[in-house]
Amino acid sequence: MALPLPVASAAPVEEIYLFVNPKSGGNKGQDFLKVPQPFRSTAEDGRPVVLHIFSLIDAGQRETGFSQLKRAADAASARGQRVKAIVGGGDGTVMWADT
Repeated sequence: MALPLPVASAAPVEEIYLFVNPKSGGNKGQDFLKVPQPFRSTAEDGRPVVLHIFSLIDAGQRETGFSQLKRAADAASARGQRVKAIVGGGDGTVMWADT
């Protein structure tokens, strides 16, 4: 018996960039950095989602993530869409990312 082929979604892929401080929150951020990248999933409403996760402590990862976020945001803006960025860590981490 042949399996049905997946149906391509007409919905645009939602890009989400997650920047974590792996040392915050009892080192829980380390768990996020172990997830295969990019992490592809489907939102509850059926939209495809791609999650990109980067460490704020590792300078290489941080700069790569910020560069990718900038390119994705510019491309999304040109299409009238947006990209989400989430910063996970303590108060100091969030304030650092905001500057």
